Amino acid sequence: MAESLTDDVDWKFMTQEGGEATAEIKDKKITIKPTADGTVDYSIQLVQAGIPLVKGATYRVTFDGIAKAKRTIKVAVLSPSSIRCLNSYFNGI
Repeated sequence: MAESLTDDVDWKFMTQEGGEATAEIKDKKITIKPTADGTVDYSIQLVQAGIPLVKGATYRVTFDGIAKAKRTIKVAVLSPSSIRCLNSYFNGI
């Protein structure tokens, strides 16, 4: 059974502000196929909420990303009570 990407459990896939895409989890990979970029940099999002973070601890975010064309991927670790804790850009993926 495939994991749902529309509920609030584990991963959640969202589009807004004109962003259009499909997303699927298969073989331990998440595939996102955009059809419209949208008007803001967060028009297409993959979110994983509820990860416990401890104040003062050090964390590392890693992932493998591929694309058929050169893209910019924006990665952010956010808290519901703060605007941005980490904001990094990965260019040319």
